[in-house]
Amino acid sequence: MKISCIIPCYNLGRFLDTAVESALSQTKRFDEIIVIDDGSTDDTQERLTKLHPSVFTLSTKNQGYAKTRNLGALMAKADVYVFLDADDWLFSDYVANVLPEFYHDHSIGVVCPEVEADGVTVAGGVWPAPENDSLPRLLQGNYVWAASAIRASAFWDVGGFMRSMEPAADWALWVKVRSHGWHISGVHKTLWHWRDRPEGLHMTIDDNEIRQRMKATFPELYAPKSLPTI
Repeated sequence: MKISCIIPCYNLGRFLDTAVESALSQTKRFDEIIVIDDGSTDDTQERLTKLHPSVFTLSTKNQGYAKTRNLGALMAKADVYVFLDADDWLFSDYVANVLPEFYHDHSIGVVCPEVEADGVTVAGGVWPAPENDSLPRLLQGNYVWAASAIRASAFWDVGGFMRSMEPAADWALWVKVRSHGWHISGVHKTLWHWRDRPEGLHMTIDDNEIRQRMKATFPELYAPKSLPTI
């Protein structure tokens, strides 16, 4: 089973080397690493030219993180994708701990490990991996972290990230995956670091507003009579 690391970057060139190095330094290696510059206006373009030659790079006009991630998935030639934001990094045993989960159960679509958070704008420390696999709970709030691994067949089964759901397109992706019958598995080990920045995308997320948009997008999932219990 092959695994790809897809790193979209928009004006995060100052962090890019750390993210890429963390992907290159895995004890069990990624089969490919793809970095996409999403129309950055900082020094990202210059930094792309200095990355390790094994890293595939591409520059596009700015199109948002959902379309950029989807483009990375289209380019990837793997069975599992890991979408790593350019300002975060993976621990060296990420692949070694996450990839085997997909062998154990072919119904697993997403594997979510624990994450270490800076705690600048939100509670810091270690955020736990999912203990259960509840779609109703996921509809109410996102508990699947951004740099989770997703099976390629599950990703394309649901059509990838929805641009209409930015800045919470990852939350909507997990909901779609779970509602299509794929399962979400937790790895109870800290395997990546989330750089909590005051200017980060998460600061633009209003959970209540996103919840209303998801209700409008997936009304069948919120209807009381048909609310899934799986």
